[in-house]
Amino acid sequence: MRYVFLLMLVTMCFLSGRAIAHLPSGAQDFDLSFGVPQDDAQAMEWWHRSAARNAGVENLFGWGALPEDDVRAVARLRKAADEGQASAQFLLGTMYADGRGVPQDDELAIVWWSKAAAKGDAGAQTNLGISYFNGLGMPQDQQKGCDLLREAGEQGFAPAVGIYGRLCNP
Repeated sequence: MRYVFLLMLVTMCFLSGRAIAHLPSGAQDFDLSFGVPQDDAQAMEWWHRSAARNAGVENLFGWGALPEDDVRAVARLRKAADEGQASAQFLLGTMYADGRGVPQDDELAIVWWSKAAAKGDAGAQTNLGISYFNGLGMPQDQQKGCDLLREAGEQGFAPAVGIYGRLCNP
């Protein structure tokens, strides 16, 4: 499930116009192709374009390659999440899900994603939908999971559309 969180982070940064200068360690181990033929040259072209747009996601909230960067990012995210910012709630949930800057905690990830999803955050609705569908950190409820994925997809959130198609309409 971790590759879904990585995909959500990449998508959120792309949609918000933020670049991703590097992926978290271990990201290269995940197949994120979703049926697209592998093209390393094109992937590098897009990576360079993204990196050229700005200094990278680590400048967004202060995270980077070092664990203390993640701790600093969590502090900033928590402040914004406590103020009710849905995107910060979504990202804070993802930090808990991945154990970045905080101990890994699926229940707290669900709490923060639920807050963001209630405000209509498509990334949070997608992660929450996947969690419900698979019973991760909560009792399994495939119908509720599909409903959340559909809501996110109706907002035009492409990853949710693809995941909905695979999980809910096989």
